[in-house]
Amino acid sequence: MNKKILQLLIGITLLLNACSNGKIEKIPLEIPLELQGDTQAAALISEMTDAANDCRVATMKIAAVAVKNKNDSPGLMQKLKMGKNAIRFAKAQSKMSACLSQAQDMGVSLSEGQHSQLMACIKMLEKRSVEIDDPQAALGMTPEEFERFKKEGITLSNASNEEA
Repeated sequence: MNKKILQLLIGITLLLNACSNGKIEKIPLEIPLELQGDTQAAALISEMTDAANDCRVATMKIAAVAVKNKNDSPGLMQKLKMGKNAIRFAKAQSKMSACLSQAQDMGVSLSEGQHSQLMACIKMLEKRSVEIDDPQAALGMTPEEFERFKKEGITLSNASNEEA
């Protein structure tokens, strides 16, 4: 595997949040009080939460395969696993984008306060799908392994999908 691809995959993993010992803590479903009576808004928040969790899990699985395969030539099975999870990641990102679009369109049917709450909730889920507090723990790496990957040029960032 190309070293740049490996670094990219590990870099993507470093965007996750709430991870410990290589396991991902799911984002809990939280529906604001103002929206609990609106089944369409609640369903949209539930769908966005599922998509954000799928994104995090897929990224972690891609990285787990990449980290386990320390040489530059993964076998066919590793490539298939990474490809399968890359597709899962892309589907989750697409689902999140569709949810954001739906939430924006719901401004017509909701009060201003409800729409504001819905958009805040959707944006928070979008942001949480890519944040990370402890990248070393998220990768399940020792401090030495983590330092080696940092020295190889992997940038650590808490990037988000927020618009500039």
